[in-house]
Amino acid sequence: MAADPATIASIRFAMLILSALRPKHDAGAAESLTGNDPDTAIARRKGNRRMNEGFFESLFGLSGRTAVVTGGSAGIGKMISRALIAAGAEVWIVARNAERAQRAAAELDGGRGVCHAIAADVTSAADIERLRATLAGSMNRLDILVNNAGLSRNAAFGAFPAEIWDQELDINLKAPFMIIQALHPLLRRTAADHIPAQILNIGSAAGFTIHCEESFSYYPSKIALHHLSRILARRFKQDRIQVNVIAPGYFETEMMDGFAPDEAGKAILLREVPAGRFGGFEDIGGLSLAIIANSYLNGAVIPLDGGYLLDH
Repeated sequence: MAADPATIASIRFAMLILSALRPKHDAGAAESLTGNDPDTAIARRKGNRRMNEGFFESLFGLSGRTAVVTGGSAGIGKMISRALIAAGAEVWIVARNAERAQRAAAELDGGRGVCHAIAADVTSAADIERLRATLAGSMNRLDILVNNAGLSRNAAFGAFPAEIWDQELDINLKAPFMIIQALHPLLRRTAADHIPAQILNIGSAAGFTIHCEESFSYYPSKIALHHLSRILARRFKQDRIQVNVIAPGYFETEMMDGFAPDEAGKAILLREVPAGRFGGFEDIGGLSLAIIANSYLNGAVIPLDGGYLLDH
């Protein structure tokens, strides 16, 4: 079966980075080039390091760019916010709990004025409008929108309540669409041919497989988000706005604690991950920056699951 073009683009991008990192000379060759002069060798290494730093800054640097991350006060959203800030972006984190949002923003900001908190319920039309007005009044551009806020609840068949369907579809599917619709003018205003605006939706490996038979509404909500993202990518292609999806597997977050609250439960989950560990900051942060840096990647749904889907 032929590979998806977006997957091929991701592989080529990774190969570019690896080729740039690969040493050009072994230690002996490097020593001969410096005439065995330790000071010259150190200066050369410092120069190479500066060159590498410049290379990565040109690829992944986000200085002067702005981002909004929903569900940014904890878990994957907080990890992505941390990565965006580390790359130079100014970030607004959105969370329903005002105190948690302020606390997370203060932690991520570190007194630098680069992270701000906005309390909003992403399932509320009034709150989304207030969010839009706040952002429009605070900044004249929006480069990156990360729709991360989500919910997962289970219940047995025969007693599965309608409100779980309503809640999960509202927050996992409808909210990303409504937020994108509200913030689209800001994104379109910012987008440029050489630097498109970026929408990154956080889906789930659950959108590819069936693991928990009691997740009757969560799985469909994530499958639908994946497909919605591709629809929007096509819709926005003339607006210079790209839409991509990361589909995480198991990450040690509050959501995981909901269905694996103890170490025994986590050990059971871990047996299903070929990588032998849960996902962390470097994984989600690194992939997020790679996607945002890539102006040739659009409409992709990329699993980040430690190999979980290989056997599911």
